[in-house]
Amino acid sequence: MVAGAALSADLSDAEWLKALRDIGETDGYFSSLGRKHAAVFVERSHGTLFVSFETLFGIRSVSESGLPIGFDVSENRNWSHLTMIAEQQN
Repeated sequence: MVAGAALSADLSDAEWLKALRDIGETDGYFSSLGRKHAAVFVERSHGTLFVSFETLFGIRSVSESGLPIGFDVSENRNWSHLTMIAEQQN
């Protein structure tokens, strides 16, 4: 992911997941985990892996960049990160 990248708040959830899939496939890995979950891995460093568990609603309502919080935490530290995403809150 390019530093400073962001996903638009105007995207539908499906468009947002597609954009996140594109980031994952470019910089690491993305996988849908059934109908309600997804995982995105971005490889930066072999020394540290940051793992976060987030919800689609939480990411889209809290993150200024429109990206999982794990992206923000690990980007400046050059850490690899794996974010597990629940697409529904319940």
